[in-house]
Amino acid sequence: MKEKIEVTPGMFSMAETKPSLKTSLVMLGTTLIVLIGFWLFGKSGDVRFVWSTANDFVLLPDFVMNAKQFCLVGSFVFYLKKKPSPMYLNIVFGFVSLLTLLGWLAAGSRTGVLVYYILSSTVVFAIPLILGGMAGIMSERVGVVNIAIEGQLLTGAFVSSVVGSMTQNLYLGMFAAMIAAALLSM
Repeated sequence: MKEKIEVTPGMFSMAETKPSLKTSLVMLGTTLIVLIGFWLFGKSGDVRFVWSTANDFVLLPDFVMNAKQFCLVGSFVFYLKKKPSPMYLNIVFGFVSLLTLLGWLAAGSRTGVLVYYILSSTVVFAIPLILGGMAGIMSERVGVVNIAIEGQLLTGAFVSSVVGSMTQNLYLGMFAAMIAAALLSM
């Protein structure tokens, strides 16, 4: 007869696990791509990161650096190690990789990298995702699984713009968006 094992909460969290090298290998591969592609074969010239406009209340100075030097510094951020990477290190790595890509793309351009525009556009474009996420949370709380939330948002936006521009009435466009999204959910 088999011996019964009592399973208690947290008993498997104490088990030793072998650290995975996946994250470190991905970071090493990305570093090599940045080093070879952006620094060795990259564009020469200065890259300028513009943090604010002339109309802003607080003016931040532009960050100007040689593009090849910037890509070289960005490629030597991390090293291969045999322990799991903490989450903040992955976030910093992604941010530096993104800045290196933007620096490579904007090398020698007159305007540079408009960081203020990228950040403000990110906030504006994230609003539909935030609204869809909030709608998903509310529908899950009442026990309804709705996987078509983004489609309902897009349908409502499209119908609202078409009806509102055809009738020149904002309220009629909003009412048509509600009806179209409700019909799509049936």
